[in-house]
Amino acid sequence: MDGRYQPLLFCLKKEVYREKIKEKTLEQREKIRHHASEQREKFREKSLEQRDRLREKSIEQRDKIRDKSIEQREKFREKSIEQREKLREKSVEQREKFREKSLEQQEKFREKGREIRERAVRENWYTIPNAISAGRIVLAPITGYCITHGHYEAALYLNVVSMISDFLDGKIARTWPSQASTLGTALDPLADKITMLAVYSAFAVAGDIPLWLFGTIIGRDVALVLGTSIIRYQTLPAPKTLKRYFDFGLVSVKLNPTWISKTNTVLQFLLPVWLLTQSSGFLSSYAFLTAPFCYLTFSTTFISTFEYFVFRRDLLTRKKVITKIAN
Repeated sequence: MDGRYQPLLFCLKKEVYREKIKEKTLEQREKIRHHASEQREKFREKSLEQRDRLREKSIEQRDKIRDKSIEQREKFREKSIEQREKLREKSVEQREKFREKSLEQQEKFREKGREIRERAVRENWYTIPNAISAGRIVLAPITGYCITHGHYEAALYLNVVSMISDFLDGKIARTWPSQASTLGTALDPLADKITMLAVYSAFAVAGDIPLWLFGTIIGRDVALVLGTSIIRYQTLPAPKTLKRYFDFGLVSVKLNPTWISKTNTVLQFLLPVWLLTQSSGFLSSYAFLTAPFCYLTFSTTFISTFEYFVFRRDLLTRKKVITKIAN
């Protein structure tokens, strides 16, 4: 071929090659676009599928949670009903037990009351010693009146009668057991205290004894009365009522006099006799013994008070001074 056509052929070949490359590029671009569109469609379908799957799973979980919540609520309701029923049964059982216990306690109280009434019937307090003690209680204010109005001789005789009757009621109770009573153990010292109160109050008003002696004697007696009253209330069987508290057939505590207390009682009885004897003009030459007599009475009063409230025992015999009577 002529060399003149070689450049032309080269240009034609080059143009053909360029066209082929262009077609191939367009074809590849079309393939890439088609592939991208296909991938995008697949991704969209996959996304929709996953979204549908998630929605179904969410609905399924919500249904499971709702079913579980309903089941738990039902279980809780059944458990609440069961617990309420148990509490009701327990409450009924406890109420029944409390009612039975109350009835049992009432029966015990009734039984105790019957025992107390039977013991009160058996306790004979209509006795001669108790009548003598009651008579001494009546004589006490009369003796005090005689002292404050200067009738010392009459007071002396009344005092002697009171002392003799005090000896007699104890002697009768010890000699004849049928005449002894629990009331007598309380009434006899009560008559002593009332007599002492009336006589020594009259002496103090008349100025025959010092006030410190009067205060010691009366203070001890008041303390003894208050102390035994408190113990009486503490030891009284139930029910504790005012009527039963003053029921002399239900004495629940006994006061045991000590040797020093007995000595003090004798001195307290003899001191008024001595003072009345002096005031009546008898034994006036022995007036110097009045002061020692007062000091001795004061000493025994003070020591016996300590025996009852501090030691609570007889300092000589070591026996208890207060005895609770079993009911």
